[in-house]
Amino acid sequence: DLPDPGLGPEATALQRERADAVRRALLTLPHDFRVAVVLRDVNQLSYEEMAEALSVPLGTVKSRISRARVLLA
Repeated sequence: DLPDPGLGPEATALQRERADAVRRALLTLPHDFRVAVVLRDVNQLSYEEMAEALSVPLGTVKSRISRARVLLA
């Protein structure tokens, strides 16, 4: 991620720290949960789109997202 050119040095550093913290947190998740969170929150896929892309039932997608959020909390 490139820093926003309109941000000052302190805000840019804070933005980088937050992005690094998010990456580290995602890496703690099991692979299937991490993929689900990235598809939902980064790629902004719907649950239905995720189920189709992952070839899993809709309930599995919802469960993975829910369990991932618990682990990230």
